[in-house]
Amino acid sequence: MKKIKYFIVIIIIVIIYFNNNYPFFTYGSLGWSVGYQFVKEDSLFNLSIKNGSIISSSKINTFNKNNESIFIADPFYIKHNDKIYLFIENQVKNDNARIDVLISKNGIDFEYGGLALDENFHISYPQVFKDEEGFYMIPETKNSNNVLLYYTNNFPYDWKIKDTLIKNVRYKDPTLVSLKNKKYLFTVDDELNLYIFKSKKIQGPWELCKNYREKKGNEARLAGRYFKYKDKIYLPFQNLSKGYGTGVSLYSVSLKDNEIKLKKEKHLYLKPEIELDFFNKGMHHLDVQKVFGGYFITYDGQRRDNRIHFNWKRTIKHNLIDLGLY
Repeated sequence: MKKIKYFIVIIIIVIIYFNNNYPFFTYGSLGWSVGYQFVKEDSLFNLSIKNGSIISSSKINTFNKNNESIFIADPFYIKHNDKIYLFIENQVKNDNARIDVLISKNGIDFEYGGLALDENFHISYPQVFKDEEGFYMIPETKNSNNVLLYYTNNFPYDWKIKDTLIKNVRYKDPTLVSLKNKKYLFTVDDELNLYIFKSKKIQGPWELCKNYREKKGNEARLAGRYFKYKDKIYLPFQNLSKGYGTGVSLYSVSLKDNEIKLKKEKHLYLKPEIELDFFNKGMHHLDVQKVFGGYFITYDGQRRDNRIHFNWKRTIKHNLIDLGLY
């Protein structure tokens, strides 16, 4: 009888522990929207989401004069010729997600620029950047089983595959980082194991690094572009403790004694914004760049549907991942 009691107590403790890390019951989602704002340099770490503007899928449908967009997410932007080009994942009805572009002359009012990139597989996370050779994009192309590099001679349109950076893999949200004259790609697999690759140039060859501490589970998946602030380089990581897209935490990344080091600097820099309907379930993406004498920041968030869902598989899976048992 005592053994049974002890067993029951242990089970209860495990359930409480698991639920505290990743609740069994969470709210559902009504989809994602994109937000943006300018902030002064000294306000970057005191961000107020309620001061920003929001673009929802309904606005995209108004631009398009149709109702095909279900949600928009993963905003990345680039400033070119005094305009801001905002690239977004656009999940449309009865099809894979694609990449659209919005264009602004002042960073306040955006016009719909149209379709930027579409494939016969799901594509998202449109990480766009420029170097001396032109405009590139490294989106998430997991369903192609490769990490692909895109290039265009007609920015912001006509993106073509330039090269395959990493073959025969199903990686999520590959994120480019520059450290001490080398390029690094941070990414995760479906089990949320963090992998870091390095190369001397964008087109590779890319080599898997071994000089970093293993990271997996919660806050292992990337949440946007790296950025520099004062004397540190920051990387955003996704927090999923209260469900997918709970928030974004900031980590500093450095290369010391030939070891890549990550240190959490700001827990839940982005988090559920209860007072904002479009972001009241959570947030999971960030792009920060210094422009126009301050910082232009774009992010995304999801809307709560107020229906509570029981998801025991998710709770058990992510706890086991964190414990190294999955």
